[in-house]
Amino acid sequence: MGITYRSDPGSDLTVSVIDGTVSGDEVHAFAQRQDADPAWHATTRLLSDARTSHMRHVTAAELHAFADLYAQMRRNDRPFRAAIVADKDFELAGRYGDLLNHSGASRTIAFTSLTTACIWLDIDLATVRATIAQLRDELSVAKA
Repeated sequence: MGITYRSDPGSDLTVSVIDGTVSGDEVHAFAQRQDADPAWHATTRLLSDARTSHMRHVTAAELHAFADLYAQMRRNDRPFRAAIVADKDFELAGRYGDLLNHSGASRTIAFTSLTTACIWLDIDLATVRATIAQLRDELSVAKA
């Protein structure tokens, strides 16, 4: 289906949704959008909802490349914390988080629970759920 996000520097939060099967080209296009967005660079708490993603086809080399890309994109930004909430792709999300953590720019953890991820990031669960619902609606409209 796709990837989308919303950044709010006022709350210091970016929420992303990854839904369905997403190609490497889609990830790169998404990364370019984020890199061009000053609001994304201004946030230091990032939550990615990947509970409905299907990215098991991503190779180890691609995973390393994505982590390197994001580490480079954030190299001049303040350190950040990121939570990736995953279901079937939990192991992949965890490996990606480990790769980002080695870059030194972030602390990234994979979670299976949205509630626990919000507690760790110190963000409001209800607000995040509403934002995720809006982003999923945007992806559904874009697909139609």
